[in-house]
Amino acid sequence: MKHSGYLIVGLLLLAACAREAAVNPDSNHTHADFAIWTAGERMDFSGEEFMSGSSQDAEHLNAIHTYLHLHDGNGDVVHRHKPGLMFGEFMVSNLGLNVVSNRVENTTCLVRDKIHALGETSPIVTCISGNLRAFVNGKEVPAFDIPEYVFNDVDMIFLTDSTDETVIQNQLSQLTDDACLYSRTCPWRGDPPTENCIADPSVPCVE
Repeated sequence: MKHSGYLIVGLLLLAACAREAAVNPDSNHTHADFAIWTAGERMDFSGEEFMSGSSQDAEHLNAIHTYLHLHDGNGDVVHRHKPGLMFGEFMVSNLGLNVVSNRVENTTCLVRDKIHALGETSPIVTCISGNLRAFVNGKEVPAFDIPEYVFNDVDMIFLTDSTDETVIQNQLSQLTDDACLYSRTCPWRGDPPTENCIADPSVPCVE
């Protein structure tokens, strides 16, 4: 009976070791889970037009960023291939969205922005959401800071225009946690899909 107890403890220790977080082998290739909710619906970014390698012809308004991508039909994880790039750059170039703020009135909303660069807005701005709220890793942050936010590896970024706390918590609970899979920091979940190395020559990929 005593030996059985030792065996159980040993198995528990092995399981704990097997789930020990690993270090991302390529610090220049980082990832974050994200979700954007408007009018009670989660925005879907899984379409081909949002993916790296989508059509770049004149009809394609989303100017896909060289070092910020979505891959594999997964519209919930942003890939960054160069340090220091801001989440707002990804929103504008890949999602066709921007965050516009009125700091005097302390209000922030989401707008369509498929043409203008980060920091610029269309002459006429129409909000597609109400007052926007933002959370990073479950903690609320000022929404107007999100465009300039440089995410850390395996961050979880969440935007919503809901005002109901119960609804917000339900939306938060639906955030994916797949960034660690692509960053190889949760090895017990297996290997990520294979992807091509795309990087600034000054900060090359680590194979």
